[in-house]
Amino acid sequence: MKCYIVANCGSSFGGGYSGNPSTGSQIKINPSSVPTEKGFGIEALFFKDSPDFAFVQGLGRVGAAISPSNSEETFFGPPGFESMSDLFYRKEEKEKYPNQKITLATAFNLFEKTGSVLGRYSLKLGLMGKYNKLTNNVSPGGGLSGVLGPLYFGYSIYDDEVKLEQSYDGNDPTKPIKYQVRTYNLGLFLNSLILDYSNLRMQEPHESSVSLFTASLMVSRFIITASKRIEDSPRPFYNYDTQQLEFKQLKEDYFGGVQYSASNHFMFGVLYNYYLLREVSGSLTVFF
Repeated sequence: MKCYIVANCGSSFGGGYSGNPSTGSQIKINPSSVPTEKGFGIEALFFKDSPDFAFVQGLGRVGAAISPSNSEETFFGPPGFESMSDLFYRKEEKEKYPNQKITLATAFNLFEKTGSVLGRYSLKLGLMGKYNKLTNNVSPGGGLSGVLGPLYFGYSIYDDEVKLEQSYDGNDPTKPIKYQVRTYNLGLFLNSLILDYSNLRMQEPHESSVSLFTASLMVSRFIITASKRIEDSPRPFYNYDTQQLEFKQLKEDYFGGVQYSASNHFMFGVLYNYYLLREVSGSLTVFF
């Protein structure tokens, strides 16, 4: 269980260096989160009738992954771009942010020393490309992640783009919106407790950021995760109490998740608010 969250050492689909309970989501933000341990893994997130998948193959010191799903408009991902009418309709109907991309990522284990918590260290390098199915363009990105004793860290930078059917903030809808995302996270592993802070910052077309404060607790075969998200952006916020859009710079959301390791090859989970819709979704991770 400790390997699953911290060091990718117990399976081919470890959780990497983040408080994010979804490895597939981590890969789309920081490609160095791709597990490198030998084996094959599949993750599926279930909400309504459109599951999100991630596939990972670890070869030892190198790993590769592919995911045809979004990171935008998920609890641990960056904000998405959409018109006010699309945002309002999507929140009202509890629909996921529409997907345009396929992410390909690979990671290299540069060096590693395993052992006791205080004596271990590692550093991984990751590269990725995001293929947009509407524009046929590929946007590059890269990242680093590492462990030093009980501390872990990560940093990534990647370009991205989205094409909308309606104008967003006065833009020409026939042209894709291009932007850049920079992320970093710092964490502390305390026996069965992990504390993590993550930050995502978007540079264009207007600056916005997301701060995440996450705690994960391992109890027997369970992983319990709680997180707070603070988004600093000028885009509207959907108030679920009034069912109206509001204009506020700081927007807060909360996440909760419980995952259960049924065996060395299967993990099941129940997640709340992963898609920022106040929804309940399920997760299944299989590793060989």
